[in-house]
Amino acid sequence: NLLYTLYLNDAPIAGETIVISNTLGNTAASSKTILLNVDGPSTLSVYNTSDSSVTLASGTLTVTRI
Repeated sequence: NLLYTLYLNDAPIAGETIVISNTLGNTAASSKTILLNVDGPSTLSVYNTSDSSVTLASGTLTVTRI
């Protein structure tokens, strides 16, 4: 499995990991939608937290400030 974890200000956000089941060499896709409240300027990051080295063909992170 490939694991991608969402981080806020260099700390993992609990429960916000995308798990992608994939076999070696195949293409896989996944998505996740979350609502996140922050009190001020912050940094969002996505990290590969699995034991596997992978190449991403594309990725999108959409942030909307309300």
